[in-house]
Order: sequence, then C-alpha cells, then structure tokens
Amino acid sequence: MSATAAQSTPLTEKAALMDLVAWAEKRPAWQRDALRRLVTGETLDDLAIAELTELCLDPTRSHTPISQSHIVAETSAAEPISLGRSEELTKGIPNFGRS
Repeated sequence: MSATAAQSTPLTEKAALMDLVAWAEKRPAWQRDALRRLVTGETLDDLAIAELTELCLDPTRSHTPISQSHIVAETSAAEPISLGRSEELTKGIPNFGRS
C-alpha cells in the first residue's frame, strides 16, 4: 500500500500490484511494458527482449503498458500479506549489516 496508508491495514497482493501500477506511471515506456509482461505471466524470451529494446530506443513505438486491467481478479481473494516483525530476518547470517 502507499506510504500514506495506515500501517494496520493488511497488504494484499492486489493492493501491492495496484501500487506497482501507480509507481509504473512515472517509469519509461519499456519498463511499463516489461512490467505488464511480467505481471501477466509472459515469458521474457528473445523476441520480448528485442521488442523491449526497440521500445527503449524509440519510446513512441506502439506498446501496451501495465494498467489496472492487468491485475487479475483472483488476486483480490488472496490472503493478506503482513509482516509482524523483521528483527529475526537476518538472524544466523554472520556479519550481516555490520561494518
């Protein structure tokens, strides 16, 4: 969810994807198109990479950027994602985060 949302509100997959779409609006055309491909499960094969390269070189080329319509309905039924505490995430990793 956006930084302004209440911290007690559970973060669902759909909400995270909606935030991704909002964030993507400020990204270059090739990144918006690449995100759409990834969110819809498309494989980034050689042809897709070539198309994204062309779009990078010429952002006016025809493309399909990610949009709210690419967030599939079944994500709305997903269980909420919540992170209670993060202090144990690096436990057991020697010298993690230490200078």
